[in-house]
This record gives sequence, structure tokens and C-alpha cells, in this order.
Amino acid sequence: MQLKGSAYCHTAWGYLKFYSAAPYDYYANVWVDSFNGTTKMAFTSCASSGGNGWIMKGQTSCYTAHLWNLNP
Repeated sequence: MQLKGSAYCHTAWGYLKFYSAAPYDYYANVWVDSFNGTTKMAFTSCASSGGNGWIMKGQTSCYTAHLWNLNP
């Protein structure tokens, strides 16, 4: 699991990669939360709009949508 970011776009997103294919459907998902201090501002997951969906049987990776973040 990686938390990726772009200083150019001011965005952050999650990425999950397995070394072998998932053995069954709905095998894994990644959630990313954005906070302003202690207040949760936004969240996203692989299954959210902009992500590529749950890791299903035979797949090895998923990514979330990008969340705006001043300093990813």
C-alpha cells in the first residue's frame, strides 16, 4: 500500500499492489482520508468515483481518486 502525492497538482491518492492475483472477488480496497487538523474533510477509496474499483479475482492492484491536499 502506498500513499502517493503530487506537489504540482496538490493532490494525494492511495495505491495498492499485490505480487499475485486476488483469489476471489472483493478481495481488497484502499481508503484515504483527508484531515484539516482533527476535522475529517474528505475521503475516497478504490470503489469511490474516480477510483478503479475493488480488487477482484485475478487482479493485482487498485487506486483511489485524487484528493486535493495543499502539501501532499
